[in-house]
Amino acid sequence: METSSALTVTELSIQLKQTLDKNFSQILVQGEISGYKCHISGHHYFSLKDDKNIIDGVCWKGTSLKMTLKDGMQVLCQGKVSVYGARSKYQILVSHLWEQGKGALLEQLERLKNKLQLEGIFDQKRPLPSFPQHLGILTSPTGAVIQDMLNRCKARWPCRITLFPIQVQGTRVAADVLLGLKYFHALPEKERPEILIIARGGGSIEDLWGFQEETLVRGVASSSIPTVSAIGHETDTTLVDYACDLRAPTPTAAIELVLPHRKELEERLKSLVKRVENNYNTFLEVCIIKYKNLIQHYREFERYPEEYLMQNLDDLWDKFYHSVKRYYERKQTLFLRLEAKIHQKWADTRWADAQISAWKERLIHNMSTQIQKKEETLKWMKHRLNSSSYKKILSRGFSLTQDTSGALITSSKNINSKQAIRIIWHDGSLTGHLD
Repeated sequence: METSSALTVTELSIQLKQTLDKNFSQILVQGEISGYKCHISGHHYFSLKDDKNIIDGVCWKGTSLKMTLKDGMQVLCQGKVSVYGARSKYQILVSHLWEQGKGALLEQLERLKNKLQLEGIFDQKRPLPSFPQHLGILTSPTGAVIQDMLNRCKARWPCRITLFPIQVQGTRVAADVLLGLKYFHALPEKERPEILIIARGGGSIEDLWGFQEETLVRGVASSSIPTVSAIGHETDTTLVDYACDLRAPTPTAAIELVLPHRKELEERLKSLVKRVENNYNTFLEVCIIKYKNLIQHYREFERYPEEYLMQNLDDLWDKFYHSVKRYYERKQTLFLRLEAKIHQKWADTRWADAQISAWKERLIHNMSTQIQKKEETLKWMKHRLNSSSYKKILSRGFSLTQDTSGALITSSKNINSKQAIRIIWHDGSLTGHLD
């Protein structure tokens, strides 16, 4: 085969680019923007699509844009078609862009949003518990989202987490989330999570479309358990965000919003204890000064027996002092109990981590032992098979005799004269006829 005329990949890419630059140097294309992203470099990347096809588009930094691009916009683009060789794809290099109206998906979404808003679906917001002990998370069981959420939970306020696995993209999203809501509401009240978090990573408007379904929005709004949406990035918005009791910009931010931070709570408790002590001391000092002023004041009145007045004042002071002291001690005991609960919660978590590590090591050891036993059994079975193999018997000087059909001849009575036979030894075989 001649290879002298073969092109390199780069040469082919250059020729394609030159062909496109020549024949599609100035075109007008209309479509709907999807997957829009403004890069830190200032360049704008998006996809332009209709109901059947899609093509990538690029607006370089410095291109005059008279509007803010976003997913769902219907636009008219002027530019040229070129090839990006590094990824072997063609794309539109947009030089001018005009808005033509809202895309079909965006119009459909706004009509549904207005309908639900008029019904008051988005108005029912419930408060979240301050110190939840059990969270329910509906997200994909694989990927970085759930791992980031678990790690953030462990660092802030360790609590029980129940994961309900769902598909976070595609036609199964709404059905999976509704099934998860049904599962959590069917649990006994003591086993039911205090907060439900619906989470997934970022994506285009098509990727997140499953969270715009009307049935899902109504199901989330009717949940008796407070809900938090953590769908996509901060710039991504879905109808489920409006239906939930709280919207978090990211999945990890959802954990930060619903769970307190142990160290922050400890610092706040210490600050409150210090404030109570300072207020207590200041109040006592003020009371002592007023007490002395009263004593001085009563001494100026000779019509009252001085001893009687002094005794009454002493009694009143003792009652007041002990009352304030008891109030302070109750507050101090409350703070100490709260601090002890926080430390106990943290200690329980460390104990649970140690138990999980021990169980993991025990599981690995048991699995290794079982694998070793299975390997030994397989070796023994292999030895038995080799010992009973007919080839092993043939190697001791025996042979097999077969007729032309391959059937074994086990008796001299089954052999006729002039019959063709085949004799097999351990190192070969021979075919012949009997005399």
